[in-house]
Amino acid sequence: MYDLAGTELPLTQDFLAQMMGVQRTSVSGVAKQLQSEGLISYRRGKVIILNIDLVQRRACECHQTVRELHAAEFGTEGAPPLRSDKSTCI
Repeated sequence: MYDLAGTELPLTQDFLAQMMGVQRTSVSGVAKQLQSEGLISYRRGKVIILNIDLVQRRACECHQTVRELHAAEFGTEGAPPLRSDKSTCI
């Protein structure tokens, strides 16, 4: 979503939980952890990415895979630029 919407994401914990097929309490726990590490700020249905490089380092290869699938399906024209090197799983 960062590639499409930028650093401010209007997302509730309920919505995120439904998208990922997990309980809201799981989303809450992860959001608190990411916030305590300084990666995001989360408040009342708004996620603000504070450090995208750290977020991408914490992510698996999914970010790059999704970008590649998007480019294959829709072409690279209009795709937002990749903002950092391929992320690694932790």
